[in-house]
This record gives sequence, structure tokens and C-alpha cells, in this order.
Amino acid sequence: MLRFHRPSIRLAAALLCAGLLTGTWGCREVSEPCPTATLTITPDPLTVAASATELSAAIGSEQISAAATGQFTATGRDYKGNIVSTSASWSVVAGGGTIDEESGLFSAGSETGTFTNTVRATSGGLTAYATVIVTGSPGPLATITITPDPATVVVSDTQQFTATGRDESGNLVTISPTWSVVNGGGAINGSSGLFTAGTVAATFTHSIRATSGAISGSATVIVSATAPGPLATITVTPNPATVIAGGTHQFTATGRDADGDIVAITPTWSVVDGGGTIISGSGLFTAGTVTNTFTNTVRAT
Repeated sequence: MLRFHRPSIRLAAALLCAGLLTGTWGCREVSEPCPTATLTITPDPLTVAASATELSAAIGSEQISAAATGQFTATGRDYKGNIVSTSASWSVVAGGGTIDEESGLFSAGSETGTFTNTVRATSGGLTAYATVIVTGSPGPLATITITPDPATVVVSDTQQFTATGRDESGNLVTISPTWSVVNGGGAINGSSGLFTAGTVAATFTHSIRATSGAISGSATVIVSATAPGPLATITVTPNPATVIAGGTHQFTATGRDADGDIVAITPTWSVVDGGGTIISGSGLFTAGTVTNTFTNTVRAT
């Protein structure tokens, strides 16, 4: 008769988790789950509007309807990187708001700023942290930015322009602008921003205008006799940019073909070497709290 002792079985399972033992144990496959080795929190960072607002807050590339909340999740993995069922306990350790201890639902406070490593998830003996960026409620409309700018349009062809409103702090402000052409080049639909180029090939500087109340923005249109070639280069401006810690800055990207003619693009933005975070769809950068020079960190693709 063969007898097996539970301590030996547990030892076999532990060795299997460490990658030192494979196969079966006494004609039975060892299936005891491996312990959790790492714990991570997503998203990190989370950007959420302050509690007094009804804005939309960005979580990575997604948008949530802000009642000033954002959902965190914790993922546990074993030594081999396999996902392990994890039940985390949540807490806030450095301000920014409150969090449901069981669900990980974060509610922003009224204070704006970057709260580094403030959200903590604990599971067993493991702990993970995540950063929260609390943005302010939008103030009065301060700027209107038109994209693309500049735009290259073949004679008699069309180009859709869009306008983005922001307050003095860079927070988005909803606008329904009135469009006009003020320096020639073609005609534009006053409500939709759809531009139709004329028959004269030239550069019409600051000719496209979007107006909301007393605030307006402009863009240049280049009417070309021929269409530009394939995209060859992307230039990000300004470069370099100086931003105060916790402040915001708007980056823009210009595409050109091999001959240097402008190509209309809608780039995806990312931060690749630290310094802060950026909204992937707009290029609005928010600086972190560490002061330094971050070389080639903002990328437009």
C-alpha cells in the first residue's frame, strides 16, 4: 500500500510554482494554485474631475461620465506571470479623494492636483499603488483651437475642421462655434465647419475662423493644385516645451510628405519617457511633480 503525506504534496506544489517540478505526484496531477507574487493597479494614473464638476474625465484612452468617480482594478499574478484570483482591500494614503474599500471605486475630492501613489491596494502580503490626477471644473472659455491647422486641400475639394474650447487652465469647455472664412480660399458651412476650397491655389493664412461668444480661433488653409503625397514626417511643436510642475501644455503635430507639403493628420499622443501624462486624442499634456528635462518624451504617431 502506498501512502502519501500532505506536507510532501504541498512541497511538490511549491516546487511546481517555482518552475522546478513538472509532471504528476503519486499518479495525481499537482493542481494546488501558485501564490500571488505581484499586484498591479489599473489605470495608473487616473485622471478625474474634481467633485464639484460634471465634466468627462479621461481614463487612458477611454472616457467616463464624471460624477467625479473612477474605477480602479487590481490584478494579481504568480511567479510565472499567470493571473491569480485576487481580492484586494483599497485605501487612499496621500489625499485626492476617497475610495470604496471593497470595490475600488474612487471619488475625487474638491482639491485639484496630482496625488502621487495615493491609491493603495492590498492583498495578502502584497501592496500596489496608483496615482490620481484631479482636474478642476472648467472656467470661462479662454481659447479655441482649430484642427487641422494648417490644412492642405486640393482645389474644389472639401475639408472638415473641428474646434476645441478650453479655459485658462486647459480644461475642456463645450462649445458650438460659428464658422467663417475671413481671408479667402473657399467657403465654409457656418454650423458644421465643412470647408470647400476655391479654384485658386495659394496659402490663406488664418482664414478659417471659429467663434463662440467673444472668443475666436483661426487656422490656415493651403489650397493646392495637386494632392500631397504620403505622410513622411511628423513635427511636434513646441519643442522643447517648458511646463511648471502640475501645469498643462498643448502640443500640436504637423505632417508633411517627402516634398515638404503639409499632410492633414489626426495623431495619437503618448508619453514615452516620463514627465507627466498626455491625452491621447488631443495632445494636452499635464506635467507631473518631478522637475527635470525629459528628452523626446512626448510622441505623436
